[in-house]
Amino acid sequence: MNTDFLSKVVWRGEYELCPSTTTSYYSTKLGDCITLCRPERTKAIKNKIQEFAQANDFNLLPYRIGLVRGDAMPATRRMGRTRQQAVAQLKGTFSKQEVSPYKQHKPFAVHTSIWQVDNSIHYGSIGISQPNGMINNDNGDLLILKTIDWIRVEVYIFRGLAGSLNGMKYLDDAVNYVRCLSCK
Repeated sequence: MNTDFLSKVVWRGEYELCPSTTTSYYSTKLGDCITLCRPERTKAIKNKIQEFAQANDFNLLPYRIGLVRGDAMPATRRMGRTRQQAVAQLKGTFSKQEVSPYKQHKPFAVHTSIWQVDNSIHYGSIGISQPNGMINNDNGDLLILKTIDWIRVEVYIFRGLAGSLNGMKYLDDAVNYVRCLSCK
């Protein structure tokens, strides 16, 4: 697949683990994670999100996400593509101030199971809230996480490239694109 095409359909974000937690990640777009994790910073975070919304500068994912890994992860059924054990789950809920194409129906949530490609690259497909409040498991957007230590996570979302995850014919192209970004 053409890298020019991939560069046009990709959204990139970075998240950093809040030091006092094991699963809470904040977008680095908001600033230093150590300061953001303090309870007294809640109003400052809301103000910054409001500024982004007014400037029409948005994240596709919520500014705060949870990445659950290891023993803390709930059990998943192993059928279809899930015959391979998921290594993580990404969950997030949009706040009132946040703007995103994924924020469509209450409870304004995103969710995906994450599978491993290799030690530093993982993938999934974005699930979002539907009108009935349930999460649609596959909206067609391919999610790739790149991390070495699970403290700082680079998130790449390729709009429309997941198609049916059972087919996942663009996964290799997207993974190679992400790997090549590190080479430059």
